[in-house]
Amino acid sequence: MLYPKYIFTYLFLFTPLLIWGGEDIQLFVEANRNQIYIGESIVLRVRIAGADEGIEPDLSNITNATIKLLGSHSDSRTSIVIINGQMKRESFVGRTFNYEITPLSTGNFIAGPVVIKKGKKTIKADGPSIEVAGMEKQDFVIVEITPSRDCVLPDESFFIKFSIFVLRSKYSSYEPLLPSEPPLLSVPFLSSTPAGLEGPDLNAIMSSILAHNSRDPAFFINNYTIRPSPFDFDNFFDFDMKEKPARFVLDKKEAIRNGKDYYEYTLSMPYKAKEEGNYTFGPIQFKGKIIIQESGNRQRQIKPIFAVGAAKVIRVTPPPERGRPPSYIGIFGSNITVEAGIDNNTCNIGDPLTLSLSIKGKANFANAFPPSLGNMPLLKRNFRIYDDTIKIKETPNSVTYYYTIRPITNGSLEIPPIELSYYDS
Repeated sequence: MLYPKYIFTYLFLFTPLLIWGGEDIQLFVEANRNQIYIGESIVLRVRIAGADEGIEPDLSNITNATIKLLGSHSDSRTSIVIINGQMKRESFVGRTFNYEITPLSTGNFIAGPVVIKKGKKTIKADGPSIEVAGMEKQDFVIVEITPSRDCVLPDESFFIKFSIFVLRSKYSSYEPLLPSEPPLLSVPFLSSTPAGLEGPDLNAIMSSILAHNSRDPAFFINNYTIRPSPFDFDNFFDFDMKEKPARFVLDKKEAIRNGKDYYEYTLSMPYKAKEEGNYTFGPIQFKGKIIIQESGNRQRQIKPIFAVGAAKVIRVTPPPERGRPPSYIGIFGSNITVEAGIDNNTCNIGDPLTLSLSIKGKANFANAFPPSLGNMPLLKRNFRIYDDTIKIKETPNSVTYYYTIRPITNGSLEIPPIELSYYDS
């Protein structure tokens, strides 16, 4: 008789995996942006295929810039590919390094070459070319993007806030924005949410900050337009009623920066990470006129301003490697349950049986992979396991693996406990 046994699941902290690939090693270098403003940074991603631990990129050829290692993670994995009903198990060995690089001057910046060495073998990859533009130094308008977190796991949430600081006079409470000429803000992430992230309802957000009074100081944002209402007194004589740039009002409060008084205009939005990768928010451009007033001078002046807020990068990374056991199957989430089943409790030696492992819970199954039962000594003692004939059934909240096994001894046999590990986010 065969008795399916329950499965143990574990929560854990990760430790590094030491994996070496074959002799063929490849190096790939890419940047998340090819145009930046001076003072901004790029994220340089260096991917090594064919080796995991034991090789570290050499970036000493990159000059006239500051370089900061943001971290690295293993890309080594085993995947299942099913083509025309036939399953094929494929393995890949690799590691990705992420660096924050900040050029120190304007012009064409080359982020390379990048070199790796293994024994006597040297591999070099030319880095990408980055155009670094200059900006006029001024403190009348300061634009900032502030993420709540710089690095998250898939399924974790974060906020992006941007702020427009506009200098205000100590001697007057006047509004520095011209109601008749709102400045234009170019905010890329207010037009669309980066693929791989779950973002807010942009239509709802933009509707909620829409200005209802044309006399209110406001901003134009991107290319948003609106058709004037015929019941709006300000548009009473506007017979063509064409679409016009929409005006938006941001939350405003007083602030002090570098000892000077500003009005701070802000908007904050929630996001949720879905896929691993580097996600760029920004840069934000401010272009328009503001009212300024010199110290002690009651005379107001109008000054055109162009200002840029440096882009920020959110890194969505896999779970940490520290403490990662061999039984980890690529799932991260919470409240995971696992059930084992077998399709027949009575059979002869050599008869095929189907062993199922059903994993459910509030989790991200995108990177899940089936455990290799063929590596379990207790199971191999009584059964032949066919890891290469696994069938997979997926739903949004579960994944089930079906294995073919054959008993190789007679008697009353027991399916031993199967250890599966996942990362509790």
